[in-house]
Parts: sequence; C-alpha cells; structure tokens
Amino acid sequence: FFFKQKTAYEIRNCDWSSDVCSSDLAIISAYSNFRQKIYNNQDFRLEFDNFWLLLKQNKELLEQANELPFLLESLKDSKAIYNQFIEIQPSLLARSKNNPEKGLVDKLRYNLDKIFIIKSLKETNQSDIEKSIIALDELLKKSDYQKALQELYNVDKKYQTMLLDLTKSIENRAAIDDIHDKLLAKFSQLMD
Repeated sequence: FFFKQKTAYEIRNCDWSSDVCSSDLAIISAYSNFRQKIYNNQDFRLEFDNFWLLLKQNKELLEQANELPFLLESLKDSKAIYNQFIEIQPSLLARSKNNPEKGLVDKLRYNLDKIFIIKSLKETNQSDIEKSIIALDELLKKSDYQKALQELYNVDKKYQTMLLDLTKSIENRAAIDDIHDKLLAKFSQLMD
C-alpha cells in the first residue's frame, strides 16, 4: 500500500461543496494555537513551527506574515516588558517637572509613595512624564502595545535614551500585533 502525496496545489484546491478550504482552516487553527501561546506567555515554538509550515502553502497569507520569524527572535513576553518598565519608572518619575537634571526630592517621593500616589494627584499637579508613565502603566497592563508605542513616541526627547530598550521591546510586540491584525483580516476574507 502507498498513499499519493498531494501537491500544494491539490491541497489548496477545494471541493466545490465547502466554502472554505481545509488547508485554510488548518492555517487558521494553527495560528490560533500559536497566538494563544503568545497571549499566555508560554513557549510557542512548536505551535509556530506548525503554523509556519502550513502558512508556506499560501503565498498570500505568507506575504502578510513574512517578518514574523525575525520578530519572534527578540520577543519578550508581556510580564518581561512590564518588569522592564517597572525598573525604569523610578528614574523617569524622579524628575522635577520634566527636568532630568533635578529630582532628588522627587526620587524620594517616588520611592516612598510609588506610582499609586502619583496617580492620585490632580492631573494639573502631574508632570508630563508622570502622565506618560501612568498612561504607559495602564496600556502595558492591558498588553495594548500599539497604543503604548504611540505614548512612548510622545514622551519628551530628553527621556528617550532611558526608554530606548523598552521602546524596542514594545515596537517588536506592536509589529507582531500589526501582523496579527493583517492575518485576521485575511482570515476573515477567507471565511466570507
């Protein structure tokens, strides 16, 4: 006994009775498993390999995700990104009204009170960097990397060097989320 191995064309070719090719459903299912692992901060390599193997059979979808393997090489999970952010908060918040050269009193204020005290201040009493840190704190807790990236880009230039590594980590996650949005749009087209 032997089984004829199907070509990619034969796999892609649907029977007329179904609306969606089984190969497309396999790709969508594999992607869902892979994305769930990323979302849960779990090891995703096996699921990604399975997804990527199936994706190579669909050039249109592959075009949407071609950067994904490179982005995954330096992917940090949500917890690692948030911890990275927590580590630089004191340095950022320990400034006097956006002046990076001052801030000993403010550093003491941060160390004693932490971010929740700063959050409780009237918005008019918060410095611009404090407002940005509060906004980033909320966005990172929600894993909303695309909006967090925009918030980082709005931070005053004098803080950019302190934020460089965090910005790279969030840019990476935002790019992955962008690919996710593109793939979902394509999957939706396949299902229509």
